[in-house]
Amino acid sequence: MTEPVRRCPVCDHPSVLGINQAILNGKPFRQIARTYKIGSERSGEFRPDHKKVIRHAEGCMATSFQKVQESNLTAQGEAIQAR
Repeated sequence: MTEPVRRCPVCDHPSVLGINQAILNGKPFRQIARTYKIGSERSGEFRPDHKKVIRHAEGCMATSFQKVQESNLTAQGEAIQAR
């Protein structure tokens, strides 16, 4: 039996574009977690979890950037061939 795939809470966040921009701008991960309410609620108290932001930056964003870079290289190669 396989385990369900865990979704990235940052990728599913309604402000994911703002979060990504904050990461790219070098904002501290703890600040991002507090600002965008990334974490968990226990006993009515919110606890930010900067580790979720780190995992998103190192995993999800890295994969996205790699795909964009590959796409750009393909486009550049096609442009060269067209000349």
